[in-house]
Amino acid sequence: MIEIDLNSDVGEGFGNYTIGNDEEVMKYITTANVACGFHAGDPCVMRKTVGLAKANGVVVGAHPGFPDLMGFGRRAMRISDDDAWSYIIYQVGALKAFVEVAGLTLHHVKPHGALYSVLTTDEQLSRVVADAILKIDPGLPVYFPAPLSQAFPRIAKEMGLRVVGEVNADTDYTPDGAVVVQRAKHALDPEVARKKVRKFIAEGTVTAINGKDIRMEAESICIHGDTPNAIDVVKAVRDELKKAKVAIAPFKRSSSPAKPKSKS
Repeated sequence: MIEIDLNSDVGEGFGNYTIGNDEEVMKYITTANVACGFHAGDPCVMRKTVGLAKANGVVVGAHPGFPDLMGFGRRAMRISDDDAWSYIIYQVGALKAFVEVAGLTLHHVKPHGALYSVLTTDEQLSRVVADAILKIDPGLPVYFPAPLSQAFPRIAKEMGLRVVGEVNADTDYTPDGAVVVQRAKHALDPEVARKKVRKFIAEGTVTAINGKDIRMEAESICIHGDTPNAIDVVKAVRDELKKAKVAIAPFKRSSSPAKPKSKS
């Protein structure tokens, strides 16, 4: 591995409430996943976050979730196909407007929280979400936590979207590769993140909570902006990548959308 993307979920404040330290996080990442107003964020926060990204040379992606401000988008919801399609169009479209007004181009889409969790197994919802993204821009990559054998990344690729796998430096994994969701965020020992990144770079694997090694198809490393000591974690990750002589750069979008896979 000679180059990798470093992304973070940001713009997750709302009104008078501030979550994370976006001003500092932006100094160390290459890619920002910006909340679109449903699980967090609001118009003013979205505009400010896009501006911060631009000032720091960071590319911007949309981070849509379930309409669940109180639960921070971490509670699964049963919604219709029509609602799901509209929610993606609404959220991604809103952020896309802020990005373009700032003179930038929307870089990708990354599902948030419980929406991501449901998409790992729900094939019908995966088709609906992928179709909405295709309607906005068929060239938009989608970021999704590895392993990429889950429902959404598999179906998104079949429908013609480019899928970028990511590995989390600051969360645990179950033996089947699922992210262990933290209901209450807590500080992480930066050395734990450093060790995880070192193993991933060297072997392409992470260690699950039962000690099993899981292979990860990933081109990006994620550090969550709402981790209390996110700055310490991202600094440790960057330092480990530097030691491994791995360049840190945003994922490079193709100038043309991926071709749908043949069903023959």
